Amino acid sequence: MQTGRDTYVNYWTLEELLQGLILVRRPENWEELRTLKVHAVQRDSRLIEAGDVFVAVPGYETDGHLYLAAAAQKGAICALVETPREDCSLPQIVVSNSRQALSHLACHYYAHPSHELNLCGITGSNGKTSTSLMYRSILEAAGRACGLVGTVAYHTGKSFVSSKLTTPDSLDLQRYLREMVDSGYKDAVMEVSSIGQSEFRNAGCLYCEASLLNLGREHLDFHGSMENYFAAKKPLIMGLKAEATAVLNADDPWSYSLAHETEAKVLTFGLKEEADLRAIEPDLSSGYAHTELVYKPLQKSASSSGREREERATLVLAVPGIHSLMNALAAIGLALAAGVPLSTCVRGIESFHGVERRFQQIYDGKFRIFDDHFANAGNIRMTLETLCHMTYGELVLLYAIRGNRGVTVNAENVDALADYLPRLRLKKFIATLSRDTTGHYDKVSDEEITVFKRKMAERGQSYILMDQLEEAVKEALASCKKGDVLLLAGCQGMDAGARLALGELAVQYPAERESILLPLKDRVCGWPE
Repeated sequence: MQTGRDTYVNYWTLEELLQGLILVRRPENWEELRTLKVHAVQRDSRLIEAGDVFVAVPGYETDGHLYLAAAAQKGAICALVETPREDCSLPQIVVSNSRQALSHLACHYYAHPSHELNLCGITGSNGKTSTSLMYRSILEAAGRACGLVGTVAYHTGKSFVSSKLTTPDSLDLQRYLREMVDSGYKDAVMEVSSIGQSEFRNAGCLYCEASLLNLGREHLDFHGSMENYFAAKKPLIMGLKAEATAVLNADDPWSYSLAHETEAKVLTFGLKEEADLRAIEPDLSSGYAHTELVYKPLQKSASSSGREREERATLVLAVPGIHSLMNALAAIGLALAAGVPLSTCVRGIESFHGVERRFQQIYDGKFRIFDDHFANAGNIRMTLETLCHMTYGELVLLYAIRGNRGVTVNAENVDALADYLPRLRLKKFIATLSRDTTGHYDKVSDEEITVFKRKMAERGQSYILMDQLEEAVKEALASCKKGDVLLLAGCQGMDAGARLALGELAVQYPAERESILLPLKDRVCGWPE
């Protein structure tokens, strides 16, 4: 089975595509419509061709219901709508939720590709990208090709596409999964965002393993409260079948609370003694975790009950941070659930060398530079907790105030940051608005600047505030001495930081230019369009 309008030849009748979907109202000419062959399903009226079905989805910037006439003009056979329009001759099938209906049609149109894959789903406030790539590294070490859907890219075997959304639109998602099956993949891993779940983008996917890594104060502008945020995350776990495995964080109360709620088998991970997969007293003095793993596998024999025997292995990570260790434990737990031996899991994890901007070491010379996205308070605490365990001279902190995220998020981020500063050997704190490297979507507002200044004043913390990221990077580099650590910290406002910092170092040390610029090879973050 092939994919794409030009090659996907598996036309369904309209009735077949709608099977199982509750319809609020059918059009008067339903008997005529139901046997028509559907050429494609579209949510964008500009892409419609003759024989297509149009799904009118209310959006944040526009509403698909405004384009029913355009869909009719281009040859759509009908539209699925939430609110019918009497001024349009296009036959309209009324549904209660267009996004949910779109996912339903996408799954049927691409013949439920997730049912043909060992699909692993990963959700959580922090660590989704790293964990998914670690899991993929383990499966590759086991000789199993693994498709990827995530924040960095979508890799299907047929295509490699830089991602726009962590969890893509349901039509794109099902197409990517079908491409994986057609490429001969048996395994796939997918990051599942809370917003994606709220919008039914992944509805209809069948998961064999899934994990809720953690829950922190992120996306509250969208969800409104932690309880609502948790409610948007948990369907991934609660929707697992009895034969699937939920991999839950014993150290995170939100994740661990689902251990007795899900119908799936449960494998827990963490630092706590009760975890099924546990890291014992990890050494983080170098920044890179060195630990012993203890795994108590679930016995499958009829004569055995519970976890009785245990396996042990030594793990030395090639990526820094205590958060990397937690991500590694989650990835190993998911891979164990997928049937990979512990020894292979360790080999696959130890060959993994990190993700851009996830406490990524980009320079280790006269001093060290780490690059971290500092996305939310939980991420900030994990990164700074790692620095508390590391050996270094002094810390130069270059912090990008997060634009277009509101006062609450910025206040919480600064509070998390300021809580750790007394424990760190802080030499200089530089903040930047990154006016030279961010677009209007990430522009720091006057209110966000004000709350940053107020929070810093409340803590009595001195800092330098600079308008341009490039000048802030030069100031930070000039402050670093032998043995120090420079932390490039901040979300979109610091995406170009590594490019600027390494470019400046390459000018200062031309004899080392090639090795200094090596981390920029194939880099995605902060690279000019």
